[in-house]
This record gives sequence, structure tokens and C-alpha cells, in this order.
Amino acid sequence: MLKNLILISADTLRFDALGCEPDTRFLERPGFSPSGRRETPAMDRLSGQGIHFNNCLTTAPYTTNSHASLLTGCWPWRHGIRPMLVSRRIGDGIPVLAERLKGAGFATLTATGMPHIFNSERPDFRRGVDDFINMETHLLGQNIPSVYDWIRTHQTDRFFVFYHSTTIHDYITPTTLQRSGATAKLNPSDFYSEIRTIFSAPPPTQMALYLQAVNHFDRTEIRPLLDFLETRKLMDSTLLVLLSDHGEPIRPGAAQHRDRLTGESLRVPVLLHAPGNIPGNRRIQDLVRLIDVHPTVLHLLGLPPDRQTIDGQDLSPYWASEAPPSPRMAYAEVAMHSTAEAEEQVLSRCVQREDRKIVRSSKDATALYDLSEDFLETTPRAATGDPLLAELEAIIRSDRPLPSPEENATGPSRDVVERLRQLGYLE
Repeated sequence: MLKNLILISADTLRFDALGCEPDTRFLERPGFSPSGRRETPAMDRLSGQGIHFNNCLTTAPYTTNSHASLLTGCWPWRHGIRPMLVSRRIGDGIPVLAERLKGAGFATLTATGMPHIFNSERPDFRRGVDDFINMETHLLGQNIPSVYDWIRTHQTDRFFVFYHSTTIHDYITPTTLQRSGATAKLNPSDFYSEIRTIFSAPPPTQMALYLQAVNHFDRTEIRPLLDFLETRKLMDSTLLVLLSDHGEPIRPGAAQHRDRLTGESLRVPVLLHAPGNIPGNRRIQDLVRLIDVHPTVLHLLGLPPDRQTIDGQDLSPYWASEAPPSPRMAYAEVAMHSTAEAEEQVLSRCVQREDRKIVRSSKDATALYDLSEDFLETTPRAATGDPLLAELEAIIRSDRPLPSPEENATGPSRDVVERLRQLGYLE
């Protein structure tokens, strides 16, 4: 039986950034070729020894909403964490994954590059978490050993590690660290300001730097972790899940991922690794959702999901059932946080089934795309009469209004606002 869970969220990891991914259509562009640039042997190993879903859609192109969906297994209108700037908590009746596993006797750790989100009162991802380790980029090198120490301490227990890395999100490469890593601890604001200059580079340059950061993450975080688990003889008893919360669109005018509902922003990889418990070398291209990960890991750990609080569906029928599962509907959105002038509101939404996708913008403009012919979503079609339109409208009709923030919530904390300003999300 699988005893432990290590859930790795590589923030901003595109589905096509892995060297083992054959679909490079999004990467290829004038002045840039991905050939020879993707060097990810550790993640490729996880893919080759496990299940690789390469067509998983997240629920939002930013960290808060997408992680709330991942950690609860719920659609955004259920968990309530919708804009990037969060001024509310996840609902009391919606357990997060750490809470569920702690109740089953697991020791729980969150090691995160964004403590301002994951170790904060709102959205309260810290529910059920025993210990925290700060993995912010400027502290990463000194704190990774603390994760290994924690696992050593708890390896005779059942344990859950949520490992959230921002190396790719922050475009960290050996060159970046050599140039500014020595002063990062003393002047983190200057360090993050320098990172922001990448977004003004031409798209081919930015893509090259992005893939270097992915390679660096594979080499400095995933490979050492796999070596550590093998040395401690934990590989056979541990379910390893590697995924991302959203992608990264790198095109002219797409310097930020947070407001785009395109495939480059929403499509993420999901790798499941559990030798002897699930098959190896299986790539599954069916459309699945990030909310499906929560019930899947509960199933693999021998814990029943609560069907009353989880919207996602177990993914195991994709490799354990003779009959293929029915096609699944994926949903994503972009929401705006409340301001002095306006309440929280959903600005745009999309629904996708297989290769058909419908998008509705804040101006109620609706566009239909056939992704088999138009994967970049450049040629919208009329959506009138399409069944997807009816599905989207049903979601909108049933979507409860965004609740007002708690009375004691005055908006995002000062630390959250400052960190987002450092990263370039706020002016």
C-alpha cells in the first residue's frame, strides 16, 4: 500500500516544457526552436516510470484560484477563492487536502515559495498543516535541506509533503543566481525587480530563459529529491505527484499569465509516480482537470473521497479500466478582486470538451474555437446553438454571487500586496 504523498507544484510549468513532451507546437515560433533546449531528465524519468497526463486544464491562470481548486478538488464557485488577490477564506465545509490527510493520521508539511499565500490567514491553505518551511527563491538554497530533514524525522509515519516551487515562476537560472544570488538575501526587493526585466525581453529570448529555468528546476530540485527518496528507501511507499498550477504564455503582449484563458496559460502536466502501484510509461492525452487530482490521490492512498464536497473525479479509470471514461468538461475563469469602486467579479470564463472550447469575455462576447485546427485560438467562430454554449450558460446561471469578504477582512495583507508588487503583478 502507498503510505506517503509528496505533491510537487512547480508554479508556472507549461505542459510542453518537459523534454519528454512531443507536442511542441506552442513552443515553435519565428526566431526560436525548442530543439535541444528542454533538458529535464528527472521529470522525464517520472513520466517514463508512471502516468503522464499532458492535457490537464487548471481553473485559472494564477496561483490562488488554481491551488484552491487543486487542494480542495472543487470548482471555483464552490471553494470561493476566485481572484488573484484574496480577501476571504475557503469555506468551512470544504476540507483542503492537508486537512483530510491529517485527519487520517498523516504528518503534514508545506514547503512553499509563496508563504504570503500558503501560510496566511486568507485563503487559509494552512488548515491541517503541521509545519511550514519558507522556500522563497532568495532563501531556496539554504532551506531545501530542511525539507529532507523533516522527511527523515517523519519517515516512519505516514506523511504528506506539499512542495511548492517558484523557481520557474521567477525564471531562476544559474546565470541569474551567479549575477544576483549573493545579494538576494540582503536585498530581496532588488532581486525580484531584476527578475521582472525578463518580461520586457523579446519572446524568443524570454522563452529561452524560461526553458533554462525549467531545466534548472529539474536539475537542482527534482533530481536531488529522487536521489534522496531512493537513498532513504522511500520510493516504493511514496506516491509522487508533479504538476503545475498554470502555464506561461510567451508571446507579444502576453507578459503576464494571470488574465489569459488560452491553452498556453491553462494546460499543465500531471505526473503520477508510484512503482508497483500504477503502470509505467503511460501518456494519456484525454482532457482532464486539476480538480481531479485530489480524489485521485485519496484513492491511491486508500482513503475514500467525500463525494458531497469534491467535484473532481478519480483519474484511475484512465489506466485501470478497459472502457475509456466519458469525456470530461473543463472550466476556467479570470476574476477581479474587490476595489473601492467595485466588488469581486468574474471577468471571463471558458468551457472545454475534448478539442472544442468556448470563451466568454467580460463584455459578454462569446467565441468558439476548434482546437484541432486552431490550437492558438486565433480564429473565433460563432457559438450560437453549440452545446458548449448551453453548458457555459448553465454554469453562469447556477454560479452563486461572490460572497462579501468576512467582516474582519479588509483586503489582502500588506505582505501579500508587497510581494505581488515585487513580482510585477501590481504597480
